[in-house]
Amino acid sequence: MSTGTGGCKPFTWEPSTSIGTFRHKRPMATPSVPRKKELEAGDINCRGWAQTYEHVDESTCQKLAEDYHIDLGTFYELNPILESDCKRIRPYTEYCYTGFIEPLRAHDGKCGPLYNNATCLGTDKPCCNTETWTCGNRERDCTPSLCYRGAGNCFLRVVVSTDGVCGLVEGRHTLRVCGEWGDCCNLENKCGSGPQFCGKGVCLTGECTHSDWPLDERPTELPWEYGEGDP
Repeated sequence: MSTGTGGCKPFTWEPSTSIGTFRHKRPMATPSVPRKKELEAGDINCRGWAQTYEHVDESTCQKLAEDYHIDLGTFYELNPILESDCKRIRPYTEYCYTGFIEPLRAHDGKCGPLYNNATCLGTDKPCCNTETWTCGNRERDCTPSLCYRGAGNCFLRVVVSTDGVCGLVEGRHTLRVCGEWGDCCNLENKCGSGPQFCGKGVCLTGECTHSDWPLDERPTELPWEYGEGDP
């Protein structure tokens, strides 16, 4: 626009115009699986979310499964709102790509097949004792002869010591017992018999003269690693 002096009138931005911003913001993604503070048995316990954008179609489910390296069946299991033809896929939505179906947790301490296969995993006592069908955290509860692997975090195996050295093997989820080397394994990882091996305060496992140590009360200086893998 020309001015009276022959120059050009400078252009000014309107107050309502924002520089460097979009007029239409991208919608917020909504999760396809409800997020609960406290999960119940049978709920989807999702640990990772994949987001769709504006354009989706019946091939989007397969693409998401491939992008996150899971099979299509698993993707549908984690997102029960979808059907196997993927026609219910929605734009700007978060879909679960990694997780599991929440099991029945034994928060009351009762576990195993007598109690609807409630699992001790996720509680402060991770092993299911098959004598009492209760959760525990003691050596006796977690040894394979008593621990129910279907509802707890058991040691993977027990081996007999070949050199008189015993106890939990670091990094291998294995418990070495004494066998012919003695009645008890003491806190120094040595097999033997008598009060120096089986007495209160020195006996780790075996024919101890006291109850087995709770796993959370063992001396912290012992360089052992307790099994924490899935059963």
